[in-house]
Amino acid sequence: MAELENNTQGNTPSVYDLPSLLQAKGYLDALADGMDPITGQPVEPDTLSNQSLRSVLHYASVVLADNIRVQELRTKKATRPFFLTEAQLNQLHIKDRPCLVSDIANEVTRISGKKLQTTWITTWLQEQGYLELKDNVRQATEKGEAMGIVTELRMPRLPNGQPSENLADGYYVNRYSRESQRFILDHMEDILDFHYNGVPVARVDFDVVSYPVRSTVREFLSRQGRYCLITAAGSWNPDTGLGSYTAGLCFRQNWKVIQKEDIPETSARRCILQGAVDAAKLIKKPTEVLLLLSPDPSYTEPKNPEYPLWKELLETLAQARCTIRLAVCQSRGDEIARLLKVQLL
Repeated sequence: MAELENNTQGNTPSVYDLPSLLQAKGYLDALADGMDPITGQPVEPDTLSNQSLRSVLHYASVVLADNIRVQELRTKKATRPFFLTEAQLNQLHIKDRPCLVSDIANEVTRISGKKLQTTWITTWLQEQGYLELKDNVRQATEKGEAMGIVTELRMPRLPNGQPSENLADGYYVNRYSRESQRFILDHMEDILDFHYNGVPVARVDFDVVSYPVRSTVREFLSRQGRYCLITAAGSWNPDTGLGSYTAGLCFRQNWKVIQKEDIPETSARRCILQGAVDAAKLIKKPTEVLLLLSPDPSYTEPKNPEYPLWKELLETLAQARCTIRLAVCQSRGDEIARLLKVQLL
């Protein structure tokens, strides 16, 4: 008991030592049950036969248990940059109408003062079976629909103001009812726990943005708002086994373009992915990243030989605590190359 006694002398500390608290609780539990905490043998009957004393000891044990829980929570929060207090959880409001997942994330951000990424929510919903990946877009499953998630097809407006009638131009959005909003907010701790302690980030921490097939690269980018753009173009010579890439990082109209030649690779796609990885390494602060890549996204499958590069790309961005979104503009590699070439002039 010497160590414990040293920690209780003088003024009562505001933060207790967790090992000492655990030791104290163990001693009190033993005494409250009439056992000598040192020998493990029953104590003399006249020592603890007083019911009032036993009640006090049990009460002290409860107080210590509560303090232990506080210390454990503080330790947990110290390893988790994003957390919500009980008071903050109680302040979260739901909307009366169906809303987007970004609206839910913004509500959490408003209360917590820290940016909550939408992919943390959608990744958890997918893991729980409420969303599934269809045509590279997360859509509601039957389970999700029963909970109030509705996947809608939206059509962009043409220059004349009328919505396009070409289904190829459409894109999907998920809308969340009051019930599904409440479900998400009630499970916010589970969502945060899953983000920090769940499956590897390289498998889950990216979302897919639909790319309208008729849009040019410039048209598409003009509608993407404030994302930090990462894109790359590449080529490969099968005769020499060497490739090259030009990669770009753009934030608020400020471009950083990097080039590399004579890369010993096996395909143009690998060169493009390597360029994206090197561009991602330039990011030092959390931001919302849009990856615009022209190859088909088969590299996102773990069994694909190019998956290690994709995994490295995601983990590089995850280390900077970025939101990661992928837009696939197949057969538009030449447009990306021209866009990057202009930035080099």
